[in-house]
Amino acid sequence: GQELAGNSFTGTTVQAVTLAALIACDAWRRDASDTGGSPPMAFSDRVPPRRLRQKTPSSLAFAPVAAKVRQLANKKKKKHDPSKEDTERDTYGKGKHAMASIWDKEMICQAHEAAVKKGVKKMCAHMEGLKLTGYFRGCFCGSKWGKARKEQNWTLLCKTAPAICKRFKELPNSVRRILNMSHLKNEWGYTQKADSVHIPYPLQVCIEDMVMERIVLGEEVTMQFVANTMSFAIDLWNESVGTMQSFAIDLWNESVGTMQNLFYEKSLEMLQQQDANFANLSEDDVDKAINSMTDAAMQMLKPICICPGDASVKKRAQRLCNQFGIKPRSNEKPGLVDELQTTKEDPAEACFMEEPHNLERSLDLPLTEDDPSAPQVKTTASVPQVTGLAAARGTVDEWRVPRTVTTLSFIDGYVGRAYVTVSAGTVSEAVRARVNKELSKYIYVADVQPGSHMWSETTFMYYLDFLAEEVRSRRRQLGLTARDKALVMMDQAGAHISKTYRKLQMQWCERHNIEEDGEMEHMRMHQIDGETSYQWAIQLNEDVSSRRLLPEYVGKILGMRVCKFAQEHASWEGAIRKRAEMGKPLTNTQQVRHTVFLASAQEKLIFCKRRKRLICDAKQVNKECFALELNLSDDATKLTLAPVRGTAHRLVLLKAGTMDAAALIPSELDRPVPGDIVPDDQSDGDVENEGEPLGEDQIRDYADQMHQFNNPADAIEEEAGVDVLADSDDDLEALGLSHATSEKEACLVAIRAVLQAHVAAHRKDAVWRKQLDKVLGYNSWECLGHDPECRVMARFHEYVLPGDAKEYFEYTPGVLRAFVKPAHLDSLTFTLQPVLERKMGVKYIWGEVKELDGDKKTASIKAICYQRVDEIGFDYCIICSGCNFGPFKPMGEALWFPTVHEDARAVSDWKHIDERFLEGRRRHVLEEYYKLQDLNRKKSTVLVVGAGFIGVEWATELEHYFPDLKLTIIDFLPRCLGPLPDSAAEYCSEYMTSCGIKEFYGCKYDPKSPDFWKSIELPKGADETYVCIGVKASNYFMPKCTLSDKGPGGGGWIHFNKYLQVTKKPSEGGGVWADGTIFAVGDCNYGCIGEPGAWEMPPVPKISYPGEEQAYHACLNVMKLAANNQKLLPTWWPWGAGMFATSLGPHDACFVMAANENKGSGYMVNWWMPAAIQKEIIESSKVNECKDCWPGILIWHFVHHMPVNFWGRGPWFV
Repeated sequence: GQELAGNSFTGTTVQAVTLAALIACDAWRRDASDTGGSPPMAFSDRVPPRRLRQKTPSSLAFAPVAAKVRQLANKKKKKHDPSKEDTERDTYGKGKHAMASIWDKEMICQAHEAAVKKGVKKMCAHMEGLKLTGYFRGCFCGSKWGKARKEQNWTLLCKTAPAICKRFKELPNSVRRILNMSHLKNEWGYTQKADSVHIPYPLQVCIEDMVMERIVLGEEVTMQFVANTMSFAIDLWNESVGTMQSFAIDLWNESVGTMQNLFYEKSLEMLQQQDANFANLSEDDVDKAINSMTDAAMQMLKPICICPGDASVKKRAQRLCNQFGIKPRSNEKPGLVDELQTTKEDPAEACFMEEPHNLERSLDLPLTEDDPSAPQVKTTASVPQVTGLAAARGTVDEWRVPRTVTTLSFIDGYVGRAYVTVSAGTVSEAVRARVNKELSKYIYVADVQPGSHMWSETTFMYYLDFLAEEVRSRRRQLGLTARDKALVMMDQAGAHISKTYRKLQMQWCERHNIEEDGEMEHMRMHQIDGETSYQWAIQLNEDVSSRRLLPEYVGKILGMRVCKFAQEHASWEGAIRKRAEMGKPLTNTQQVRHTVFLASAQEKLIFCKRRKRLICDAKQVNKECFALELNLSDDATKLTLAPVRGTAHRLVLLKAGTMDAAALIPSELDRPVPGDIVPDDQSDGDVENEGEPLGEDQIRDYADQMHQFNNPADAIEEEAGVDVLADSDDDLEALGLSHATSEKEACLVAIRAVLQAHVAAHRKDAVWRKQLDKVLGYNSWECLGHDPECRVMARFHEYVLPGDAKEYFEYTPGVLRAFVKPAHLDSLTFTLQPVLERKMGVKYIWGEVKELDGDKKTASIKAICYQRVDEIGFDYCIICSGCNFGPFKPMGEALWFPTVHEDARAVSDWKHIDERFLEGRRRHVLEEYYKLQDLNRKKSTVLVVGAGFIGVEWATELEHYFPDLKLTIIDFLPRCLGPLPDSAAEYCSEYMTSCGIKEFYGCKYDPKSPDFWKSIELPKGADETYVCIGVKASNYFMPKCTLSDKGPGGGGWIHFNKYLQVTKKPSEGGGVWADGTIFAVGDCNYGCIGEPGAWEMPPVPKISYPGEEQAYHACLNVMKLAANNQKLLPTWWPWGAGMFATSLGPHDACFVMAANENKGSGYMVNWWMPAAIQKEIIESSKVNECKDCWPGILIWHFVHHMPVNFWGRGPWFV
């Protein structure tokens, strides 16, 4: 927030790096090359310690003039001019300072101006080509310009405008690791020497990472929070590892001078221990290195607190805060802590608050009356001598020109124009217009407003209009439209949290399709769209009539907490069961983590009755709030809810529609349940004190009650690397690690888990809110399945609810190559939620359909985040659940399709992999790939059963990528590609023969017969066998009356009519099921209508194109039914059902068109490399279309609507 003044860090980054300085200053190093070309920084306002090695207060940007200042200091060391004492005190504070009297301020000012000109010229020379990557935050706060003339500030702004937004907005690498961003080349790093710091290095990194993650979420990090975090971590360390001296820093008692001495000593010690060239360094080089690190730390230690010893300052600040509505940042430290400093015992010596009026001037408040008993203080402005941060804190009236400068940065490194506000009467309209014209590329000077500070609501609303223009401009540059949502992250000023302002801001965000994420965002609960599918109540006794309905906003939070705990409990139970099956107990690390998780079964929640939301900040607790204690359990009958000081009652989940809310509590839906739900010291009838804030003691009591929420252990994130820890002490000894080491690792994991809880809570809460939102839809469409046809239906209406048992889409026709080239999987898959919910605007349910009830028109869905089965109602349903491969498996299983259904996973050959997650699917692909590598290295024999297009593709892919394999392919038919034309079969057979793949046809697969193996010239059998024949239905959620008794894989296919409506099986009448509101499309249906010789629609191949065509037909019929149009569109045998593209490795293929139900039909119209390129285009464009991207949509819209149906049986136009 102070780029224009030369400060190279935003307020949030300052707090982050200050943490590092407080933990161990010798753990951070400043790369010398990082100072080159940086904007000049002002002198430190700290007084340097009295030591020979630090003779100047040189800061990072003053290295070029440090030598001149040192020479000047040596010349004037013995001289002191008393006449300059007043000027010195104005700049550096009152008191005797040994070095202050020998600084020639005029010469320093000249050197400073020269450095400014040199730096600006150097930066502007290459500014157009400068592109920085980083995670940028636009900070809406004013730049603290120096104590200098107005025109000088304005001139410097105009000169440096092209560069002010381009430098020093980078986050540290520790934060970048969290965000998965590229690292900076020149950045401070940790030392790896654990013995050179007071805190062990792993513990130090643990604490730093936790605070960095807190900063990433936009939360405030105060000095006291850092000290408390360190103290807490050390206590946990000592409990499990060993003795360490308590390291609780009391920032109230830390003097500035003492800190600087400590930093100097630590910096010198670090150089001596770690710099191999230290002995060769000259005295000036040592001075330069030490001063760089020392000054960098001191520059970052500026914002601390008011010294509590100065009672008059604290009392005056408290009165001002109450008078002008300024909210303190903590309960014990009133005032704006970012503006104040502290010393140990003598605040008047080096503290900004040496003059009480300084606080009032810094806030632009009217001066209060002077205390008659107090000594006279100087209130007039002095002539500015030095520009920069030190002077910017002085008592100068009307010095802010410009008033504020707001930077705008984007996550990809692009920097928008700076928004400048000016006070009335400081800049003429002509000058403003001229600057806007000449520097329109870099800055925009706003119209003069009465309240010109960015914290003013009026000014900020004008800025929102400017921001909307910048967002529109950036969208055009990126080729986006107004439909693409933008995310704006901003700091929230205290003046911006009024109801009126929030409403205006939300309207602005909605109007410009912008989502806001600010510092105060986590304190505001979002209203979840859609109808609630359940309500919570407490049961006072065993009588059902004693149930009392809870308010809706309470029920939503309880639902999130209960679901989250149940999901984590199930994960732990599964992990424990798996380890028990392997005969291994939990490791020390896992045992600690499990203990922490069990401790999270109790959670305190505080709600605001008036605002109807959860309170996340103790400072917002008042008499309008009530506290509850939630006792979680994996058993639904053991859930209880109680006030903090009251009796616990059973928590009951009420199904929607089973109870009448008005009959239960007709007039108290917006109030907590009467009785002991409200804390003892609160009363609904206390109208006199309504809205009155509590006292400090009461606030502190409520903060203690909220302690478990502020640090909840129920949201512990999975620690990266836990799975690779040793399982036992024996394993540790085998690795050369001692028992103490294992204890240390266990302790570190426990500490990280507890410290990480608060960060994880906010992350997981957001995720669970979205998960809950997915299952709250009623009277909506529902689409169940995972095939590409789901994407076709999702484009028709905003009330579509697609559901899938896995979180990702996978293009099955191209998945064979992924197993021999794992990197190819990324081009075939993408996660469904961003595409369906963000691009298409529909609600997506990640869960498995367990049952479909046609009479009630409900689907029983077991969502991924629940252990129970939920019922979802619908008006119309389109089933596109596809099919499975592998007829020899109970429920069908093959490599070509992930195993995602609950019953199938229980009998799976790879049950150790959860392919419902994209990472699980990727793990399976890699596992198979490494197995093939081992087979290739051993030159093993591989048998491919089935010579259809899948078998041929798999055999040729194996031959190309693993040439040492000995491949054999067999088929029961007389040739490969049985139903396709002879020309295609001959082409593929010729290719396989040339590659050395043995072919045997007219051969039935019988692995238990020795004669079978002899007939295919493998008397000893095959090292590995891949079955590439047959399909199997996966319609187990459908009632038996709708499923076929025969068909491929033993039947189980859905019967349907020519309108694609689900029907009953012929033996039960064959009538329409569920009033014709449920449709079945694609591979899941029976595939044909009628009997051989009298086909109403001949068998359709189970490939992707006919499924998408049928999905389109079903959507048209659903729209007709919704419009009360009973004349439905009949389906037909699509012309694209006769197209087959068979790849023969990456560089060869053949393409067949016009095939039909007759064997040998069709024509091979493309082959060799052109056909391989054609298949690549088909694959890439189809995935692109499923991602809802315009190139793929245009291509496949033409294919599906092409008015050429020479080989199909439908109309030319649809």
